Amino acid sequence: MLSGMTYLNRLRFTLTGLALGSLGLGCGPIVAQRTTEYTIEQRGLVPAPGGPKGVGSMMKGQRVALEGGVSGSPVFRSKDSRFQEETGDVVANTSAFGRLSYSAGDHFELSFSGEYAREELATQISKDREEPRLGRRYMTRFGPGLRWLFYKGEEVSFGGLAEAEIASLPYSRTIYARSFLTQGADPDSNWWDSDTLRTQYLGTEVSSKRDEEEFIFARLGLFLSGPLSDSLSMGFGVMMQSYPHFFGVRTAVEQCDIYASGAALCSGDEPDDIPPLESSTLNTAFVWFSDELDQHSTLTAQLYGHLGGGSGHMPFGGAVSLRYAFGDPPRPREHSTQKR
Repeated sequence: MLSGMTYLNRLRFTLTGLALGSLGLGCGPIVAQRTTEYTIEQRGLVPAPGGPKGVGSMMKGQRVALEGGVSGSPVFRSKDSRFQEETGDVVANTSAFGRLSYSAGDHFELSFSGEYAREELATQISKDREEPRLGRRYMTRFGPGLRWLFYKGEEVSFGGLAEAEIASLPYSRTIYARSFLTQGADPDSNWWDSDTLRTQYLGTEVSSKRDEEEFIFARLGLFLSGPLSDSLSMGFGVMMQSYPHFFGVRTAVEQCDIYASGAALCSGDEPDDIPPLESSTLNTAFVWFSDELDQHSTLTAQLYGHLGGGSGHMPFGGAVSLRYAFGDPPRPREHSTQKR
């Protein structure tokens, strides 16, 4: 039975055959119809949604800094399986990140960040039994960021941020293809004109693959910040960000009309036509506290929470980082008076 299905699969139309089949030229009657029902199951590694990478007190003057830290979010598993429309996400609870930043004065900051997370520190959202590993056992994302101030005052400053990161997300996909062939009794007429129809089960083919999918994380937000003391400052803000989801289970149906000549004219969906990722939008609120330990080192802690975009299983989280700025900050200007 499976050999018959493989033979029919080899008879898919070329562009020329498709034109002939649609016009009914030289192909004869449609003697059979092959129906293939696909069930596609997926799991994929994604980072937990976080706050902005660019937080903390902004550097004074033109300086370059290196920053490193960790972020984490609790992940709450679902009571539903992937067959109940739950996602196929495997969410990394903990990530490590680094950031290189350049401050062009007190009002503008340019940065480039990277993040790394592993499958061992991840939680599957659906209640299904966890399956073998995804292939590549880690994910990365890299990209630029901007932070600027619209207004800088002694007590409060108002600014904006924009960040974009491209990620390479590993996933696994298993496809179950169940095929049926419906034929009429008369090989010289269309199959639906026959008084007697026969449906033959051709078998089920199972295929699996492990691959990677790229996704662009984009963030855009506004914030307020200000000093609490000589060394301690805080800020809070809101932002919108894009976030990916791997679907858990999808179904598709493909139907092929088989002509007497052996050519096939197919319609419907194939698994390769269905992208593995879906994009959503999260609304995120965040707050941070920064402590300038000395002229070079700054310790920053951040807390954030999310609404919308399927964030209910990882609604909040936090991050801590240490920044080292090279060079010395500019000295305060001395105001001199002249006697006349």
